[in-house]
Amino acid sequence: MSNKSTVVLLQGALIGAIAVELVRILYNQYVAKPTGPSTASDEPSGKAACAGEDVNTDRIGTPHPSVLYPAYRDCIYADYNATTPIFEEVRDAIIPFTLEHFGNPSSSHVFGASSKVAIDMARSQVMSLLDPQFQGGLTRDIVFTSCGTESDNGAITIALHHYNFRPKTGRAGADGLPQVIASSIEHPGILKHLQHLQTHSVIELCLLPVDSQGFVCLEQLRVLLGPTTALVTIMHSNNEVGVIQSLRVVADLVRASNAECGADTLFHSDVAQSLGKVMVDVRRLGIDMCTVVGHKFGAPKGVGALFIDSARPVPIRTCALTHGGGQEFGIRSGTESVLLITSLGAASALARRETRLTCIHVLRCKKRFMHRLEEQLSARGHLRRLRLRYNGPAQCATVSCVDELLRALGNALVVVEQGGASDVFDDLLQQLPNTVSVSFAGLKSHEILAEIQGKVACSAGSACHGTSAGVTISDVLSAMQVPVDAALGTLRLSFGRHSLLADVDIIVDTIVDALEKLAGNSGA
Repeated sequence: MSNKSTVVLLQGALIGAIAVELVRILYNQYVAKPTGPSTASDEPSGKAACAGEDVNTDRIGTPHPSVLYPAYRDCIYADYNATTPIFEEVRDAIIPFTLEHFGNPSSSHVFGASSKVAIDMARSQVMSLLDPQFQGGLTRDIVFTSCGTESDNGAITIALHHYNFRPKTGRAGADGLPQVIASSIEHPGILKHLQHLQTHSVIELCLLPVDSQGFVCLEQLRVLLGPTTALVTIMHSNNEVGVIQSLRVVADLVRASNAECGADTLFHSDVAQSLGKVMVDVRRLGIDMCTVVGHKFGAPKGVGALFIDSARPVPIRTCALTHGGGQEFGIRSGTESVLLITSLGAASALARRETRLTCIHVLRCKKRFMHRLEEQLSARGHLRRLRLRYNGPAQCATVSCVDELLRALGNALVVVEQGGASDVFDDLLQQLPNTVSVSFAGLKSHEILAEIQGKVACSAGSACHGTSAGVTISDVLSAMQVPVDAALGTLRLSFGRHSLLADVDIIVDTIVDALEKLAGNSGA
């Protein structure tokens, strides 16, 4: 080997060593021990979101700068499940990558090294959000993607690739189709892709029913699991009604089936709606792969991630979703968007620190919404015949239930702050704390939205749209067997980090005014 080649190799090794050390230093400074003063809260203690961490929570429950934009000044945002604004801390973190740090992370010189360090740092931050026990440093468990749909599709592709490497003795037959089991209320990024594969005779698709609260039928899962099951994919929380599934039970069923029939079924979960609202611990839940979406918790649109457990056998990591330069460990080739990846890392670090406090804040917003709505409908007695209905788990079906949950979470937070197990807080929730799916039987949600347009930004719980075939209801509400007249009059409101309690009153009053007008016109 020439002296020149030796020098080049030594330079590369030095840059690599410096990158590893920088990631560790940055992780310890900004993730493991975040800085910033604590602020008081009117909830019990409210000091920290993670045991042993001081958290600056000044911006929870304060307006986002977007409210100053003239077009949005008079409209209150209550659609956080659709997307969040870019949080200011995230914006600040990515500014250096708009001008100063422009190098290609695959380049071996100093410009590339700074971008590579930023990507490795972001990978550690995302991993730290998903695994509270992660100690920092480099990890291969996070693959960056462009969105949740790409991550969902990729997880399915990887599972089928993994299935093809399984020993023939673990399968019913060489010509048998691999089975994929999913819930009937999954995101279209899962269901549409699986239905496409089924149409082309690539898989056998089995959809699990849900009960009236949205919980997956676990007994049906137990029956369906077998030697040809390649993948079980069940979302952690539903974007429409907020139901949180018992993923640890699902993981136990998958592992028991694997042990019994010699299979190696993988378990994937789309956790897009959960991050930033509730804590997700992939190790404790027993998840092999999961989908992360940045714009659901403070990052820009256009960036996501796929967690792939590095402890799984080798075939799961030999599937190339795109072919090219070998970026992202050869799984997703293509030059990385350093700016967007950095934003996802910053949002993850923020979520790790303040999710539990945000959880309590948005649950207080939910309680205020429900209390004022029932108060206003009672005051306008003729609106009682609309038959108000909250969709989802019974845990949050009444104001008193939500109030009881708030007290329990406040007490549990104190335990976590004092070094107790985090699951005493995290396991209390059966529904996303920020999500309200409310039905007004006899009215149409698209008509309510038209009346509040420009005043309140929320969504239809039913996918109402005028067509030649009439108006349809969402697959989620249909799977839950919500009565048709209620499903057609469903709104989904979702609160977030920058929601204001005072604004909740305005939201309710605006909606009730619309209900009164529409009920009068329809004779409901």
